[in-house]
Amino acid sequence: MTSLRSPSVRRRRLAAELRRLREQAGYTAEQASLKLGWSKGRLNRWEANQWTRPDISALRDLLNLYKVSGQHQEALLDLARSSRQKGWWTEYRDVFGEGAFVGLEAEASTIRSYQPVVIPGLLQTAAYAQALMVGARMYDATEVERRVQARLARQAVLRQREDAPQFWAIIEEAVLYRMIGDSGVMAEQLKALVDANEQPNVNIQIILNSFGAHAGLGGQFVILDFPNEQDSSVVYLDTPTERLLLEKREQIARYNLLFQHVSGAAISPSESTLFMRDRIEQLR
Repeated sequence: MTSLRSPSVRRRRLAAELRRLREQAGYTAEQASLKLGWSKGRLNRWEANQWTRPDISALRDLLNLYKVSGQHQEALLDLARSSRQKGWWTEYRDVFGEGAFVGLEAEASTIRSYQPVVIPGLLQTAAYAQALMVGARMYDATEVERRVQARLARQAVLRQREDAPQFWAIIEEAVLYRMIGDSGVMAEQLKALVDANEQPNVNIQIILNSFGAHAGLGGQFVILDFPNEQDSSVVYLDTPTERLLLEKREQIARYNLLFQHVSGAAISPSESTLFMRDRIEQLR
């Protein structure tokens, strides 16, 4: 059974707590591993969140070593059990791989996105996404269809949860004029943006070309914030060669400031809606 909830977030939280408990107990990773007869890399992988299905029995042994007992131990074991569930994205492992980003996205409370090149994936129509992938000339027809299905499935995060995240998208004006597909595809896509901007959990703002240079011209980024204070924010960068998750405090602070700058450069959501409606009329 798969879930819209995110086992990825629970594993990340558990990994951070295990590191904290080890340090509190006064062990190095090597010392703890030696005590338990584990291989040198096992605990390091756990603490680095490089695991998919935590071993409950081994985790109990580790917690006993750290003298974590009673309700605290049971809470951590329950956290591990819930982290063993499969996320919805496992059905699209061929597209998402291990699904590190979509797993975190699935439980975010706020998603802030800056896109200077294309419409954010969470807001793309099927026709726009298909035209985008066909134009990339990297996938055959079967792969394109599969990737479009995965992208649409990912959008459920904005509409199928009672506590759907707040999604704040900053888009460059040039994105609205870049012809992905034909004029019909673009008009449909912009109409979808207008409709989305009327939803209570979505804010879309446009940065006009006339604004000129601003802080975001270095490239796209996404910031994820989470409802549990134990889960620190994450910045996601998608480059032509790799996908990066940034988690260091100074990195998060820098991108928070960067988002403040790009949002300050954009026109308001209501003005953005009017601008997109005008662009739709131009496409007809």
